[in-house]
Amino acid sequence: MNKLFLSIFWKIVIILIISIAFFGLLNITLVWNKVFEIIDNEANKRITQTSQNLADQSINLIFYNDLSSLQNLIENALKNDSLILYCFIVDNNNQVLAHTFPDGIPTELLKVKHNSINQPYKHALLEISNYKVTHIRDYLIPIMGGSIGSLRVGVDYKQISKDLNQTLINFIIIFIVFTVLGFIGAFILTYLITNPIKKINKSLDELELQNLSKQKNDELIIIKRGKFDFPIRIYDEIDDLINKFNNMILRLKETYEKLLSTQQAMTQSEKLASLGTLVAGISHEINNPISGLMSCLRRISEQPDNIEQNIKYIKIMNDAILKMKSVIDGLLNFSRKSSGKKDYYDLKKIVQNSLNILNLNKDLRNIDLTLNLPES
Repeated sequence: MNKLFLSIFWKIVIILIISIAFFGLLNITLVWNKVFEIIDNEANKRITQTSQNLADQSINLIFYNDLSSLQNLIENALKNDSLILYCFIVDNNNQVLAHTFPDGIPTELLKVKHNSINQPYKHALLEISNYKVTHIRDYLIPIMGGSIGSLRVGVDYKQISKDLNQTLINFIIIFIVFTVLGFIGAFILTYLITNPIKKINKSLDELELQNLSKQKNDELIIIKRGKFDFPIRIYDEIDDLINKFNNMILRLKETYEKLLSTQQAMTQSEKLASLGTLVAGISHEINNPISGLMSCLRRISEQPDNIEQNIKYIKIMNDAILKMKSVIDGLLNFSRKSSGKKDYYDLKKIVQNSLNILNLNKDLRNIDLTLNLPES
C-alpha cells in the first residue's frame, strides 16, 4: 500500500477550507432562494397595500368628480414611493380620470388585460416600447369592486431585481470576508498546534545520549513556548505536552548518568570478582618459586664456598623472583580502575600479560597456546 505523508497542519487547513466553502455554498444555494422570495413578497405586499390605500382614498373624489384632488393624490403617492413609476385611474369606460405621465399615457398600457392573472391584486409584467423603463410590473386594483373604475400602478421590476442583486452581492462579500478570516484563523490555529509538535519531533531526531551528560539542565530545555506580557498566562494541552517532554529529557539524562555509573561499577566489580577465581592459581604460581628460593638458599648456606654452584642457584632465584613479579604486576594492572586516558602501549606486552594471568587459572592449564606475534 502506498503511503502519502500529509502533516497535521495541512490536514486541519484542508478540513477548515472545505467546511467553510461547503457552509458558504449551502447558504448561497438554500438561503438565497428564500431571501429572494422574501424580498419579492415584501415589495409586492408594500405596493399592493399602497395601491389599496390609494383606491380607498379615491372613492369619494371620483363620486364628487374632484379630479384635481384625485390628481394630487396619485402624484403624492408617486413622490413617496421610489418603486412606483406611474399611477393612473380609469372609469368603467376605460377613460382616464387622472394620471402621472408628463407626456401622456402610453397606448400599450390602456390595452393591457389582467383577466388571465388569478390574484387578489392582479398584476402583469409589461414591456412598453415608448417608456423609459421596459420591464414593468403593472398592478390593477378595482375601486369599489370595479363598479366605479380601477387604479393602475406601475413598478420598476428592474429596480426590485437590482435590490435583490445588491443583497446577493453584500451576502457574497460577507461570505468572502468570513472565508478569508476563517483561512487566517485556520493558519494561526494550525501553527499554534503543529509548531510545538515539529519542535519535539526535531529534538527527538537530534537527541544523542552521549551528549546528555555533558549538558546542563537549562540547556536541555530545548522547547520554550512564546510568552506574552499578559497579567494571566493561560495554559493549554500543548503547554502541558511541552512541559512533560522537557521533564522527560531531564529524567532521561539522570537515568543515563546512573546507567553509566552503574556500568562502570559493574565492570570494576567483574574485574574484582574474577580475581577470586584466580586466587588458587596465584597461590600455586607464587608458592612454587618461593619453594625454589628456599631450596636454593639452603644449598647456598650449606656450601657457601662453592662459587660455581652458588652462581647457578642465584640465577634460579632471580628467575623465580622475576616470575613472581610478573604475576603480581599483571594482577595489579588488571584490577586497577581505568582512567580512560589514551596512551601508547606495546600490544605484544599486553597480550603476554593477559596470557600470564590466564595461565594462573588451573582450569586452563591443560590447554596449549601457540603465539605467533610479529616483531613490530
